[in-house]
Amino acid sequence: MKFNEDGVREIPFVLDTSAISKIRLMLDDCTKTIPDYPQNFFSGKGIVICAGGISYLTCAWILINRLKEVKCKLPVELWFRSGELSQLSIQTFKSLGIECRMFDSQSIENLDGVGLKPLAIKLSKFKEILYLDADNFCLKDPSYLFDYEKYKEFGAVFWPDYWRTAKDNPIWQIVDNYQYNDFEQESGQIMINKEICWKELNLTIYMNKEKRIFYQLLLGDKDTFKFSWNFLKSKFQMIGFDAGSCGFICSKEGFIGKTMTQHDPNGNLLFLHRNLGKWNVNDSSQIIWKFLLNFQDSSLDRKYFLCENDKHGKHMKFGGNFKTKLLPKGFLTIEPACLANLAVLASMPFFQEELRSAKVRLSPKT
Repeated sequence: MKFNEDGVREIPFVLDTSAISKIRLMLDDCTKTIPDYPQNFFSGKGIVICAGGISYLTCAWILINRLKEVKCKLPVELWFRSGELSQLSIQTFKSLGIECRMFDSQSIENLDGVGLKPLAIKLSKFKEILYLDADNFCLKDPSYLFDYEKYKEFGAVFWPDYWRTAKDNPIWQIVDNYQYNDFEQESGQIMINKEICWKELNLTIYMNKEKRIFYQLLLGDKDTFKFSWNFLKSKFQMIGFDAGSCGFICSKEGFIGKTMTQHDPNGNLLFLHRNLGKWNVNDSSQIIWKFLLNFQDSSLDRKYFLCENDKHGKHMKFGGNFKTKLLPKGFLTIEPACLANLAVLASMPFFQEELRSAKVRLSPKT
């Protein structure tokens, strides 16, 4: 897979016409077997988070505490697989008003990692869901998103990634949609009304189960949502403000973008997704949220660089007609508060227990 500086994502994967027809038939067959939406089974609005493993558990702790800080009243479900959370962890999250829910082994067959997102959305008790990646972060209470008119109309709101899918990617023929200039989807935040989008959601799960095909074409789970909607000719709303980057400036290397920024429907900064620099109790001092980078509106002079080195790991850089500005003063105290919270987390009994369990799971067998 190649990420070009013009923002196009290319894959070294070719399908002939016969293979494309077979995949289309697979999707058609799946669609025919999807049962009707179960009326009166789901209810209400809420937030869904998946948090398997010590890294995402750490991030989920910061996100959940942030939701409380901004006085978000939406109920929260925290999803995990068997063996991923101890009873002490479950009790600790429960004391915060969080409902911990475990996937059963049958439901996750052929699903793992990022592919569990759409399943968590489907199995959640909520009818209307704001899904958040554990390493995401809300600058304010996101509850108002449920009042967005396009969400009410379509039942699905997605956010853009930096990248676009190459024209020669077979996915376009598979879903019979050729909107080449559309951004790919970034699935760090997703809004879905299951009553409106039941078939689309179930088809998304199927695509993730068939990852041997679709993960060759797409970047993990994220575009399985968008292209499932495309295949069924269903409408969704893609937020009309480009993803930006938040990071710091290094004297020798320039801007180091470790966090993807996303906006609300009115263009206000709302989400900071730490997709390239997750919260870590062993690195609870470095401030990375200092500068915001965004391309100038409607500018065609854009370059994207996904970089990686030993010092900073993976990070983003922009080229072309972009603007750089300091993080607003009102946000400057947020990251230090989160880092202080990390230091507290590191000493908590439930987290110490999870660390010990993680070391046991990772230790080589003799």
